[in-house]
Amino acid sequence: MVYKRQYSEPKQCIGSIYCDQMLANDLNYLKMLRNPIPIPRGMEKEDIVQVSVLRCNILELVSDPEATYGRALKLGKVKAAQYDHDKQPLEFGIYNYTTKKYELKRVIEGKDLPKDEKYHLYLIGRTLPNGFEKQYLWGHRSWGLHIDKLYAELWNPVDPSREYDIYISCKLTGPAYVKGSKSENAVYVDKLVAVKRGIKLQKK
Repeated sequence: MVYKRQYSEPKQCIGSIYCDQMLANDLNYLKMLRNPIPIPRGMEKEDIVQVSVLRCNILELVSDPEATYGRALKLGKVKAAQYDHDKQPLEFGIYNYTTKKYELKRVIEGKDLPKDEKYHLYLIGRTLPNGFEKQYLWGHRSWGLHIDKLYAELWNPVDPSREYDIYISCKLTGPAYVKGSKSENAVYVDKLVAVKRGIKLQKK
C-alpha cells in the first residue's frame, strides 16, 4: 500500500531503478529473511556466507524450479561464436581492475563436470575481498555470465582481512556439457557460497 500511494506509476524511475523493480527487490529480500538458504551438505561445521542472485537486484534472472528461491542467472546463446559453449571449457575467475591482475582463475574441463544437469558447487579458489579496489567475478570464457554482484556482497569493513574459499552454485545443460542431452546449451548460477578462512597478513 505504501508503494502504491507514493509511487502510482510502476515505471516511475527512482534513481536508476523503476518502482516496480524496487518493490520486487524488497519482496525478494523479505522472502530471503523468512526462508534462509539451507547449508550445503558437507559444510555444516563451516562458517559460511551464501549470496543468492535475488539478493543482488540482478534484472536478467530466469525462473528455474531447481534453483535457490526458484530464480537463476542464465547464460544461453553466446554472441561471439569463438566463445560458444562447445568451443571453450567452463571458466570462472576474479579480475582486479585496480591492479590490472587476475586474482583467481579456474578452468573446469569437461571430464570434471557432473553429467546430471543439476546444480553443483564449484570451488573457484581462495581470495580476499577488497572494498577499496574494483574486483570483478566473471563466469564463462566470454565473461557473459554477469555474477560480479555476488562477490561484491562479501567485503566486510569490520573484518577486512578475512579470506574466503569461493564456490559457485552452477547448473550446466545441453550437449556441450552433457553428451546426448536434448536441452539448450546453457549455464545457470543461483548463488555464491563463501567459506570463511583465516586472516591474511598484509605485507609491510
